This record gives sequence, C-alpha cells and structure tokens, in this order.
Amino acid sequence: MRRNRTLSRVISISLIALGVLGIIYSNDLVQNNKETVFLTDLGATSYLGFKERFKEKSFVVLKKDYKNVVGNKEKEIFKIKSSGLIKDCDDKCEIIISKDLPPNFKDFIKIEGKNYLGLILISDQDHIRNILEKIESDSFWGDLSENLHLAGVPFTNKLLNKYSKSIKEKLFPLLFLGVFLILLVITKSFKTAIFIFFPCLLASSVSLSVTKFFFHESNLVISIIPLLMFVINLSLVFHIYYTSLELKSFQKGVLSKKKPILLMVVTTFVGFLSLYFSSLKAISTFGLTSAMLILISSILTILWILSASNSTDFLLSREDCEVKGIVGRSLSGFLSMKKIMILSIIGIIIGGLSSKGIRVLTDATEYFPKDSFIKESILDVSTKVLGPPVLDIVLNLKKEATIDDLKKLSTLEEILLKRLRQKSDHYNLLSANLFTKKANEIYTGDAKVPDHKFAYLTMFSQAPISLRGGFPLDSDYRVSILAPPMNVHEYEELVNDVQIVFKDYEKSFNGLYYHLMIAQKEMIFTLFKSFSISLVVISFIAFIAFKKVKVFFIFLFVNIVPVFISFFFLRIFGLSFNIATVMTYSISLGLIVDSSFHIIDTLDKEDLSDSFFYSTIVKPVSRSSLILTFCFLFFMINDFLPIQEFGICLSIIIFIGMIFDLKVLPTLYLKK
Repeated sequence: MRRNRTLSRVISISLIALGVLGIIYSNDLVQNNKETVFLTDLGATSYLGFKERFKEKSFVVLKKDYKNVVGNKEKEIFKIKSSGLIKDCDDKCEIIISKDLPPNFKDFIKIEGKNYLGLILISDQDHIRNILEKIESDSFWGDLSENLHLAGVPFTNKLLNKYSKSIKEKLFPLLFLGVFLILLVITKSFKTAIFIFFPCLLASSVSLSVTKFFFHESNLVISIIPLLMFVINLSLVFHIYYTSLELKSFQKGVLSKKKPILLMVVTTFVGFLSLYFSSLKAISTFGLTSAMLILISSILTILWILSASNSTDFLLSREDCEVKGIVGRSLSGFLSMKKIMILSIIGIIIGGLSSKGIRVLTDATEYFPKDSFIKESILDVSTKVLGPPVLDIVLNLKKEATIDDLKKLSTLEEILLKRLRQKSDHYNLLSANLFTKKANEIYTGDAKVPDHKFAYLTMFSQAPISLRGGFPLDSDYRVSILAPPMNVHEYEELVNDVQIVFKDYEKSFNGLYYHLMIAQKEMIFTLFKSFSISLVVISFIAFIAFKKVKVFFIFLFVNIVPVFISFFFLRIFGLSFNIATVMTYSISLGLIVDSSFHIIDTLDKEDLSDSFFYSTIVKPVSRSSLILTFCFLFFMINDFLPIQEFGICLSIIIFIGMIFDLKVLPTLYLKK
C-alpha cells in the first residue's frame, strides 16, 4: 500500500514537472504565418513553380501622408530614408520611388501625390518582414493607419502574426484564470479546483511543446490546439470526477467510465483526424497534430487522476443531488417526442434558409478590428497608389510570340481593362505589352505596339528592370491584374471576365492571391465534407460499440440538427464562414459526441436511478458544456474577426449540442 502511494506521488510530481517544463520550453514559440500557409498542397506547388519560372518576388506598397504640400526638401529626406531601409539587404531588396519611374508610368502607378509620397518595396517575404520592422520602429514614417499606410501580402501576414501572438499572450491566460475561478465556485474547494484544473493545463502545455518541437513555430490555425486540448480534457475530468463522487472512489469512477472514455477518445481522435485529409496543409497539420495530442493528453489526464487521488488523502464528499438549482431542474427532464419533432423540423427549415444568407469571407482586410482602420488604410494605398497583384494569367502561345501575336494580345488586354474598369476604376494591368507601349510613348508620342519585333524589344528594354524582369518574352506570356483586395464573389466575376476575353487561348491562373482565394473557398467545402464523413464514421463506431442500429441514427440526428439550428444563429448574429469558423463543425463534433457516449452508457444500466443519472450525467455534461460555452464566448474579447467568430460559433454549437444531448437523446434512445 505504501509502495503504491510512493509510486503515485512520483508519477504526480513527474506530471507537474512535465507541465511546468513544457510551459518554460514553449514560452518563446514564435508565430509565423508564411505566404503559403493557407494554400492547398497543389496550390503551394503551383505557386512556388510560378515564382521560380517568372522570378516573382513579394512586394509591399508604402504611402506616407504629409499635412502640407510635399516639397523638394521632403522628397530628399524621403529618398534618403528609403535608401536606408535596404542597406543591410545584400542586394536582395529593391525600392522604387518616384524618380525611378518613367514619367508616363505615373498615370497608373501614382507613387507621388500632392500630399503624400510612396514607395514600392520588392524582395522575398523574410527580407520584407525585417524592413517592415524597421519602418514601424522609426518615427519618421509615422503611425500605422494614420499617416502611414501599407499594402501587400507580407504586410498582411505580419498582422496575422501579431494577432496570432495575442491569442497565446492574452487570451489563453485570461481564459485559464476564468475557468479556474469557476471551478473554485463550483467545487467550493481550492484543492479540488486544482485537482480538476491541472490535467487540462498539462494538456495545453504538452500541446505547445509538441508544436515547438516538431514545427519550431506556430500559425493562426495551430495556435488554437492548446485551448482545444484544455477543453476536451476538462470534459473528461468532469465525467470521471462526478462519477467518482457517486461511487466514492476514483478507481471505481475510471473503471465505471472505461467504455464511454475509450469511445470518447477514439471518436474525438477520428473527428480531428478527418481534418488531416484536407487539401490545405495548415488544416491537415492541425488535424493530425490534434488527433495525436488527444491520445497523449487523455492518457496523461487519467494517469493524473489515479496517481494524484492515490498519493494524497483526497476525500470524496458526495454532494446532495436532490437539491437542484435552476439549471439542474431545467436540464433534468426530457423533451417529448412531439416537441422533438417540431423543434427539429423548424430548426432544419429555418437553418437551411439561413445558411444561404451567411456570407463567405475570404478578404483578409475584413478580419482586422474596425477601430484599427487597417482595412481603410490598405484600401487607401490600393486605390491611390497601386493595388497588389490579385491574378496572374499565363497564356501558353506554344512558340515565341511574333509581333502579330503581341498586337493581338495588346488589343485583348485593352478590352479586358475596359471591361474591368466598368466595375472599378482601380483595376490595372501589367504586361510586356504595357511596358513596351509606355516606353514607345516616350520616344514617339504614341502608346502602341511597334510594327517590328526588334523595335518592340528595344522599347521593352527601357522599362524598369524590377518591373519587366517577371514578364519574359517567350512562349509563356504573362498578364498581371492589380486591384484592391476583394471578396470571393467579386473575385469569381474577375476570373470569369478573363475567361471570356482570352477564351481562344490555352491559359492558366496563378499568383498568391489567386491560390489563397481558391484554397479558402475549397476549404469551406472540404471541411463540411470531412464533418459529414467523420459523423458517419463516429455513428458507425457507436453502432458497433452498443450493438444497436438505432444508436447509429440517433447519433446522426442529434449532431445534424444542431448544425442546422446553428446556421440560424450565425445569420442573426452576422457571423461568417471564414478560415476559422468552418473548422468549428468538425471540432464541435469531437466535443459533443463525448457526452453522447456517456449518456447512452449510463442509460443502459439496469438499476439506473434519477439521482445517479443527475449526478453522473446532468452535472458533468451541463457544467462542462456551460464552462466550454463560457470559454469560447470569451473569444469575443479578441478583436481579430476569425478568432472572435470562431469562439462565438463554437459556443453556440456546444450549447445547442448540450440541449440535444440532455433533452433529446434520452427520449430517442428510451423511446419515451
């Protein structure tokens, strides 16, 4: 007996040490949202090939506002400061200011205005990130979104890093503190609160350590994993704790719950693993990592419960189960079959209609807080100076372009630009033809394609090397469309216009913005598909475990209807489908089915009493679900829209799932 207690203490101390060391080890985990992080594997391969083929580099456009009219003195200082930005860049960076542009280029690259000066920074993403840090640390450039405005993918990614970092540094600590205080109120014991809280914190600590060890850095998607491990293990601890209270032994509590615990871990593993098959690398990595951590953290949690309870004189004083509060009384009774049918039919109809009105949000400028004016700042640069490249068209001419080919393409480019500018004046095109015509205009006064190839090549060589370098004159002819950021429906119209104008050419689309749009739209479809597949698999596992056909259909029912009802709330709260919220359905499935297994396992007991059901099911399910709802609603304090809406969306689904688990599932299972 003494030897067992000594071993338990060693295990408990080891787990505490593991948790503390994990937090210390992962403390310097950096956030890095690379330019390809949200692309599909196919998209990333295509884009990297495109970058190599056309020597494509990232660029950021900067605009600095002045209170008064810009004079020669301001221009000279601006020139000196601009040169200083790239002095440590080893000739891998280039800056274009007004003096570097031919005069006739300034009609579409408005790099200088009456009250502002601008520049274009060209390099790879890592160098640009360092230069952006220099800009932010130098008071000369001004305050971001006030008199300093930036636009470009590297700048957007830098902002994503900032908001991802705030999740770890601000949101998690506040959230963990809030949960611990709730546990203190519920248990009325500091020792018990620590006992429940620690394995959840340990799960988060291990998650952070695994992320750092295998990936060396985190991103917007992976940064959510520690919180998910925390809440999943909180639900597991609650179920074991309240059952142990009833049986007056943690060992008996774990043994009593071994079947639903095993099913809970396996099905949650399946739910997260389904995300591994997403074509998006970030989501795929998230799914595989989460699935593995589910297994590891669950084992550590059970190990903690058994060792910590055995190594101390942990007294289990059974609470008075007959005294139910308002929440307990409202969640104890089951809905009648008639009410379930009415609720479900109305929920499916209203949810189905509501889903059509939920916007799909792929424009990253919409993600930032409204009071930061980041969107307005990016649009200011994109409309007044130059928009970022949103689509690259590569036309396969099968042979080196003749002068007739180039003239025909020039006509089509003019048609396309005219078509686009009917929708917005801020569209621009870059191509070899444009550079040649601009150069020809300087020499002849006529902006047209020369009649001879030699003259064409001569004029083309007059364009700035940083601009023409990515537009080679061979069998692959490139046209780049520049415009302010846009959402997916506008983007689809743009692609459709290009398809119509270049309908007679074999072509492909490329560019970072294009692949981001394709990836995010595809992600929404693939994640709903993975939710559906994993739901069927989980329901089938439930059927095998309980050997009852009705369990399969009950699982489908109690998980599908809440999804439809959630669409209604997403619509009335103005939420969107975006890179974060679409993950909530697969994640919530892993959380909600956990309670379903515990409920069915308990309902199968022959000597089941109302008191036992309330103590071992209603209490842990309601309390863990309400705490999880609170946890995710806490995301509202984060002002980054995807994270904010992720929390709200997940809290809605978990709350609805709790109602269906406690009020609907028992009626369907017992048929009364």
